[in-house]
Amino acid sequence: MRGMSEPILRTALSGLVAAIRRTEAAATNTANASDVSRLKPKEGDAPAFQPLLVSQTAQPGGGVKAEFRPVDPATLTAPGGDSPSADEDGLVAIPNVDLAEQRVDALSAQRAFEANLKIIRVASEMQDAVLDIKS
Repeated sequence: MRGMSEPILRTALSGLVAAIRRTEAAATNTANASDVSRLKPKEGDAPAFQPLLVSQTAQPGGGVKAEFRPVDPATLTAPGGDSPSADEDGLVAIPNVDLAEQRVDALSAQRAFEANLKIIRVASEMQDAVLDIKS
């Protein structure tokens, strides 16, 4: 049983990590979605917020590798109204974040986390059952 459960657990654990990273990216992007910056930063300006995506790649032997990667382009041009960051045309840079996409990805990550956790629980229960049969 041990040999069979290792790839299952490795896959499920990497799925948990991937779901956590997706949740982190969605939370960070959502929290910073309303940041405003200058289109042409001046010396001393804080850098514009860099939204993140999570790239997942299948790994040999099972599981996924989840890595953060920057959204390109990081910002979009928008009307800035009376913002002190607005340029002479009244425009500012805002993060390239779609709040609906962030919500959907956060929900999807939550479901993926729950599914991978269920796999770990079932694998543990199966291992316990095998041990009970052998004893």
